[in-house]
Amino acid sequence: MKILKIGNIVIAIGAVLILAGALSANTMTLGIAKDTYVVGTGVENQWQNRGAFGEVQIGTHAPGWGELRGLLQFDTSSIPAGQTIQSATLRVYHYWDITYFNHSRPNATSIYRSLVGWDEKTDTSSGPGKLPGLDGNPDMCNFGFRMPGTGIPGIPWASGGVDDGFGNIDYYGPLPDGSDFVATPTDTVDVYGGWNEGNFYFGWVEFNVTADVAAWYSGAATNNGWLMKGDEGLDGDVGLVWNFYSREDTSNPSLHPQLVVNYNIPEPMTMCLFGLGGLALIRRKHA
Repeated sequence: MKILKIGNIVIAIGAVLILAGALSANTMTLGIAKDTYVVGTGVENQWQNRGAFGEVQIGTHAPGWGELRGLLQFDTSSIPAGQTIQSATLRVYHYWDITYFNHSRPNATSIYRSLVGWDEKTDTSSGPGKLPGLDGNPDMCNFGFRMPGTGIPGIPWASGGVDDGFGNIDYYGPLPDGSDFVATPTDTVDVYGGWNEGNFYFGWVEFNVTADVAAWYSGAATNNGWLMKGDEGLDGDVGLVWNFYSREDTSNPSLHPQLVVNYNIPEPMTMCLFGLGGLALIRRKHA
């Protein structure tokens, strides 16, 4: 009888170990589906879209040059169904910056989950007359508008704009105010200038986006990507502009934005072993 009890304990422990191993961690690296950045420089440049450019810029230039904000989106539909998202990391490669000699100041860079859709646009045309329906390009995303609509100039960002006093609308651009993007950042990382104090800081910048990807995967939220917004405050006359490779870059495809997802998936063989262990345990109990 004692031998049987010991045998039952051994089998039970084995079953637990098998169950623990049944959920095996898997890693998937997703390439960027679309990315761009928008420019808030004056009335004309507000219509500029940089979807065809090889970089995503964030931050702000010197006074009068306006804000730069990035938009990124990944297709997460290839993650297998029925899994548990363990972690998700957004990776962007910082390869250059314009810090106007203030290299010691970090750029606090934040990622905000998008609540609305937006179009990338992939040509470089710009100017106040380059609006959806007027420039022959049906897709558009810029500082004033996020996508084309049934009329002209299209669907604006909910943050709206204000008249500059000369009959021109000065748009606020995409803002994390709870309308276009969630108000609280998913993650914030300090990105230092590449030449900070004689050290090189170029390289991968990583954001923890586990909560967002898990929400998209479960269907609790719609995948509209992220807004990437840097520190837009000015240090005197000093601007901060950070450059990251985009998917349109042709020189370093391995450095394009990435989304690394870790998830658990049942392994058929270990699940079978767990079932056999369970059957053996039941048989022991009835012996």
